[in-house]
Amino acid sequence: LLKETGSIISGGKILGAITQFPNYQNTDIDIYCPIQNMPSFLTRLVKADDALFNFDRFNKRQSSLYCKSFLKKNGIKRVYTFKLKSQRRDTFLIDVMSVRKRRSPLQVVTNFDLTFCQVWFDGSDVYASHPDHIRSKAGILQEEYVPSFLINNKRRYKSYSTRHVGN
Repeated sequence: LLKETGSIISGGKILGAITQFPNYQNTDIDIYCPIQNMPSFLTRLVKADDALFNFDRFNKRQSSLYCKSFLKKNGIKRVYTFKLKSQRRDTFLIDVMSVRKRRSPLQVVTNFDLTFCQVWFDGSDVYASHPDHIRSKAGILQEEYVPSFLINNKRRYKSYSTRHVGN
């Protein structure tokens, strides 16, 4: 489905899968889909008779000020959030972001604030903009994100710094 629609999965779940750090288990799955392919993606994901998932709940979460800024800057029109309970009774979220035509999903992912978060899965392979930053567990906050960090988003960076404690 990712290949067919030009979508990619990125963020903490992919980072956790390649680093195998246990502190990434509770992260959501972030999927970036081109807006023109969003109807077919959502149909195959949850609406079709042979849908990939049977979700417990669908909703639209309120974004933080930082997140809203990121969404607008990267041409993300809508975020669809799906909550799923697995057979092991774990609960996880899947966020599907609709990327406007002026940007591609890859352009969004390679514009993430933290360089070690710029990692993605395209349905076949995993890629990273800065694999050395992932290996060394030391990334860079991209310059354009410094003002928002100073104003209102220190908690996000603290959460990443504490995920590697003891590993």
